Parts: sequence; C-alpha cells; structure tokens
Amino acid sequence: MRSKRPLIALAAALFLAAPFSLFSQVVESATGPVGRPLSVGAGMSYNFLDLSKDSHMPGIAVWADWRCFGGDHWLNRLAIEAEGRDVHWNPPPDLPNLRVDTIQGGVNILILSGNRTRFYAKGLAGVGSADVPPDQFNGVGHKTEDIYSLGEGLDLRLNRFFSAKLEVETQIWPHFFPLGSALTPSSITVGVQHTFGGIHREAHAY
Repeated sequence: MRSKRPLIALAAALFLAAPFSLFSQVVESATGPVGRPLSVGAGMSYNFLDLSKDSHMPGIAVWADWRCFGGDHWLNRLAIEAEGRDVHWNPPPDLPNLRVDTIQGGVNILILSGNRTRFYAKGLAGVGSADVPPDQFNGVGHKTEDIYSLGEGLDLRLNRFFSAKLEVETQIWPHFFPLGSALTPSSITVGVQHTFGGIHREAHAY
C-alpha cells in the first residue's frame, strides 16, 4: 500500500554501521534496583500503518530492557524487553478516527558493541488494538488481535546514565483484514533511555 524503501535503506545503514564497533568490543552493563542492568526509555516514532497510502502517523513509544540473565558469553547479551506504543496524532483524511495501540514483550539481543555504541536485534509478541472505519471492515470499528514484531537498532551512550536510541520495527497483525490477510505496519523510533545505577563498560571475550 505504500513504499517501504526508506525503511529498507535505514535497516541497511544500521547493518553497515554495526561492524565499525568491532574495533573496540565491549559490553555495557549497570547495576539496577535488583542487581541486574535495567534501562527504561521513551521516544517519538513515525509509523507507516499500511492501511492506505496516507496512513503515516506520529506516535510515542516506551520500553524497558532488563538484562536479567547475567552470566558469561552469549547469556550476557540477552535482555527481556517490554514495549508499548500509542499512535493517534494526525490521522489521514480518509481514516479520521484511526488509532493504534500495542503492548508487547520479548527478547532483545546484543549483536555488536563498541566504546559508545550498541547494535541489537529483538523479537516481540503481544496484543494490538486499532480503531478503524466500520464501513471498511464489515461494520467492525475496533479490532484487537495478537501481534508479532521484529526490530533492530542502535544505542549511543551519551553519558554515564543516558543513551540515545534509533530503531526500526516491523509488526505483523496476522488476520487483520476481513479476508484474513495480514497487516504489516512499520515504524522508525528515536528516543532516550536511562540506565539505573549508571552505564559501565566491562570487557568480555566472545
């Protein structure tokens, strides 16, 4: 319904940028309230909702990453992530009541890290809720269903406690349309996150 070339280009840029961090490979960690690294953040997102050619809307995203596994090697790369999104500003003229809310949880995995950067990927699952025009969905004006997401992004450490985030995410709503076909909205998010206890760099051999 609309071109995803900008997202594909950004995803490629993220993958090309990640290898530069190999020159100084470290893993960031911090001591949170329960003794494991915990980060919380919020940001603005631009969402390509895939419902019409003009269904591009800004929204907000909030998240929390808890690196609760600890341990050495690959276990230290894993975090449990929770994420929520609210998209309701500036709906397109052909979908004036459009609103989308999602809440998901899953796993975030560190792929590469450098002196100030982290490149990661994540997989989430949860529930999505959408207000849609009833005349386009067999009289149904609200849809709620299970959803799945894949994402990737970069964290840039700003100081001991804060880091900036740039992330691309694609959601899958498997049975959104009346005939059972999937909705696949995508988003670009820019935000800031805080790590409780501060960010510390600890070298690990992988």
